[in-house]
Amino acid sequence: MGNGESTPDPALRHNTTAASMKSPMPDQTELEERFARVLASMDLPPDKAKVLRSYDNDKKWDLICDQERVQAKEPPHTYLQKLQGYMEVNTAKKKSSRKMLESTQVLRDIEISLRTNNIEWVKEFLNQENSGLDVLVDYLTFTQIQIVSKDDTFGSMSANSSLRNMVGSSP
Repeated sequence: MGNGESTPDPALRHNTTAASMKSPMPDQTELEERFARVLASMDLPPDKAKVLRSYDNDKKWDLICDQERVQAKEPPHTYLQKLQGYMEVNTAKKKSSRKMLESTQVLRDIEISLRTNNIEWVKEFLNQENSGLDVLVDYLTFTQIQIVSKDDTFGSMSANSSLRNMVGSSP
């Protein structure tokens, strides 16, 4: 520090890195085609899309590059297969706290993906092949039934032990 050298600002380094990772801007026709695809994937209301269309080419290219850098963590079927696995009979019988945490994390990941991924990811999640909404409802129903049956078992065990205590303590 006393040698007169200054450490570059991390924010400036990030911008430099991001700018150096950006590929060269394509010609006007390709830029407009790719920008149209980005806008379609964003599924914006017409007024918001109109604002973005008014951007200059540099801003459009930045938006294209940002969108291409942001990729879905996992495809929808990966999350759905995990949820279906938790509903299998053998897995359900061995429902450990670890499995419960894992399934909760899968649900969180689905929530985040539904909020942050582009509309195509959401459509893929909901399509006939994946039936994401059906799988979610099935999983939540399955989990609710397990919780209710555990409560009933616990409740009937408590009632039985209370009854035994009452019968055993009578004169």
